[in-house]
Amino acid sequence: MEIVRVNSEELENYPIEDLIDKFVYNHCKPGTGKTRKIHQILDYCVENELKVMVCMPNHDLIDEFNRYNEYNSAHFWGKEYYCSMEDLEKYIPGCRECRIKCMYKIQKEWGKERPIIFIVPQHLFFVNEYNPDVLIVDESIEDLVYDCIEVPELLLESLEFKEIECSECPTSSTCRGRDRGWKFGFCYSKLIKKPEINNFTPSTTDDYFFKFSVDQLENIYAIQDEGKWKIGGVKNLSFLNDIPTIIFNCATTDIDITERMFNREIDLLLEDSTELENKIYALNEVMTISKTENFIDQLQEFFQFFQIPADERTLIFTKLRFEEEIRNIFPDVQIGHYGMSRGTNQYEGVRYVVLIGRYRLRDDHRNLLKMQGLTENEIDRIEISEEEQAFHRARPLLYNNVKVYLLTNTLIKAEVVKPTVELKRNHFRIITEIMDKKDQLNGMNRKQIFSEIKGHNYDVTTGLYLLEDMGYIDNMDKKGSKFTWTSGAQF
Repeated sequence: MEIVRVNSEELENYPIEDLIDKFVYNHCKPGTGKTRKIHQILDYCVENELKVMVCMPNHDLIDEFNRYNEYNSAHFWGKEYYCSMEDLEKYIPGCRECRIKCMYKIQKEWGKERPIIFIVPQHLFFVNEYNPDVLIVDESIEDLVYDCIEVPELLLESLEFKEIECSECPTSSTCRGRDRGWKFGFCYSKLIKKPEINNFTPSTTDDYFFKFSVDQLENIYAIQDEGKWKIGGVKNLSFLNDIPTIIFNCATTDIDITERMFNREIDLLLEDSTELENKIYALNEVMTISKTENFIDQLQEFFQFFQIPADERTLIFTKLRFEEEIRNIFPDVQIGHYGMSRGTNQYEGVRYVVLIGRYRLRDDHRNLLKMQGLTENEIDRIEISEEEQAFHRARPLLYNNVKVYLLTNTLIKAEVVKPTVELKRNHFRIITEIMDKKDQLNGMNRKQIFSEIKGHNYDVTTGLYLLEDMGYIDNMDKKGSKFTWTSGAQF
């Protein structure tokens, strides 16, 4: 594997011809120009008469990508959007060759005639029909390859679940519960072999999509969690092996996982050499659901102290379960949830980014991923990547005046970012005490303040630094400096 470290300018100027006939992993961070590079690659492919398919996470991102560039291309929305057949017929792959000249047929003709085809991950199977010279996959496809599907309740009677013994379990060598029993190990519910579907004919679209998804999976297992059954397996992408050039753009997917997903060794790895220069305030605590709920109650005071504007200049990312509650508190702030951040460039006007709470897969999903051969570290990286994607939505690499507030320690622990200031919840108590006693502390030096404020001297020093940084008190770095509340400072 050849590894090349580049900054934004070097990536922009990297020769396109050096990417052809290789499996290229563009692993540069968001904001370094990965999407701009796609435009250059498309121009090169058209000029050299190469057929190219571009796979993006969703149709909205394809529309966003094409907004300012007019390509002679086909955007495959899928049969279900255009087929005139009724009921399930419009969802079954392949044309029934009816007499109606629908947009689905026209779309397929465009795909043959035009040099560029845009698809979403669910339509990667079109590769077999159009045989592109170049495939560009923009953003991670882990959710597609390592699929996790909830079994519709009405279909449970059609499925037969067979239990497996510990000796048959792919994760038995690393199971922490073997000596203590499953109740106290990670196998809190029984893992089973591939479910068998008995005499099952789809009658609704939900039935059909479930069966269609399961039929595409290999190495299938299921697990029960809170009364619901989940099925997980691996989608084999070996049909991509014959494509001469694959370019995979993603800032966060592990190299080992990438090679396993594509069944192919990476020839060229592009990594960015740009360092962050932004101010990053990070709360170094594991933000569980209960801790996050408690912190949301103090969120308005947090915004007020750090002078974070409650308008469109601020972007908040959190877990889906907290999104509506936070939106009610800050109706004018831009708010999203983990899992929806990949690829979009719509937040470039944002100057404050706040991540609230950690992203974590459910235990049943983690266990199904383990059954597919992923290690604990690889599953952790999948979780970390969602927060990392959210962190980069405002393009801090491009704009060093973007301030970031991490109310989660995931990215610190993983050493993805190095905070300017590492916060503890105790710091907020110290700051509150200092502000309550500001008249009493007026004129005192740092040593005198240490004797008046409860807490370790280091934590009190951090509290004073934050007050200085926000302009509430005058700078106390110089020897003999006194505590002085800044004229006009309000909280």
